[in-house]
Amino acid sequence: MRKHPIVFAAIGALAAAGLVVACDDHPVSRLPNRPSPVAFAGIEISGPDRVAPGQSAQFTAIIRLSDGTRKTASADTNVTWTTSDGQLLRVNGSGVATAQQLLGDATVRASVPRGSGGVLQSAKEITILPDGTFRVVGMIRDKDFPTLPIFGARIDVTPGQVATFSGFDGRYTLYGVPSEAEVRITRAGYASSVQSLRLTAHTTQDFELVAAGPRNDPPSGPYTLTVDVTGTCSSLPADLQHRRYDANVTRTGRDGMSLTVSLTEPRFRVDNFGQGNKFTGRVDAGGATFELYGYSSYYYYYYPSVAELLANGSVLEISGRVAMKGSALGLSGQLISWGGITNWDSGFPLRARSLGSCSVFSSTSPIIMLTLVPTLVPR
Repeated sequence: MRKHPIVFAAIGALAAAGLVVACDDHPVSRLPNRPSPVAFAGIEISGPDRVAPGQSAQFTAIIRLSDGTRKTASADTNVTWTTSDGQLLRVNGSGVATAQQLLGDATVRASVPRGSGGVLQSAKEITILPDGTFRVVGMIRDKDFPTLPIFGARIDVTPGQVATFSGFDGRYTLYGVPSEAEVRITRAGYASSVQSLRLTAHTTQDFELVAAGPRNDPPSGPYTLTVDVTGTCSSLPADLQHRRYDANVTRTGRDGMSLTVSLTEPRFRVDNFGQGNKFTGRVDAGGATFELYGYSSYYYYYYPSVAELLANGSVLEISGRVAMKGSALGLSGQLISWGGITNWDSGFPLRARSLGSCSVFSSTSPIIMLTLVPTLVPR
């Protein structure tokens, strides 16, 4: 059998190399992997859900770490405490929150800087209520049309002096309702409703109202809209305090309970989306409720419902919410809430400046009446 000297030489060399490695006095060492530092992963707020007026409560920030553990923030964690409404709740740098004398909901917020940059934040809603009382929220609806919210219904609670009104969406919130209470709901055009409540916690309670008599639904067709200021309003010229417009009322929606009032004359400044000469509302047992949107400098989103273009190039805006009572003569009601009449200069809508206004922000403000009267059409 023939030998292969080259192969045997290679095998010998590999064996010698193995001996050298085995006998080396300086073996190669490998360091273990360095553990990743534990970082802040989240933050939570610990503390009560409610505080009585004039009382204080301690809130604590709980830090969630990246390894899954939790720890209470210490004095050197640099927690920043804030509240959403200082008139309801005030908080100091140590997380002690003190409720003021007003009732309502406020939010406590805690912020902690992250080691890698950025800020961790958490929020907790706190209700300011006297001890032994609760918060009740809900909606007021028309019993004949359950999808129809009722605006401007008054909700009174006895015993006590708790009361509020339903908003344009029919929703209401009551703070400070005792554990056993009687709730009375009233609204023009509807029969009053009285119900008893027994509470052990905050609750949601909806109410339905029944029409008190024949409904004064406004029919579709031509109308005359008049807007009149009664009372003192020296900042707006007298001729702008009394306006008269040709209008057309249209009943819309699947149930026919939605309304659109279109101002048919060409003296309005209408934007590209068709806003500026109409406003919308809905029928209710008393007549109808309407919302007229106002102007904002962010005019792409808040263009007024009514923007009358005047001869001098300025614009007259009419805005607000109105509950109009129906009768054989038509509909009539006054602007409430944030409503009013404002004259904007010729910079409207880009850089509009107010030239004068009549607003209804308080009980001492002038009254602004809106009236819709059907127009007699010759046969």
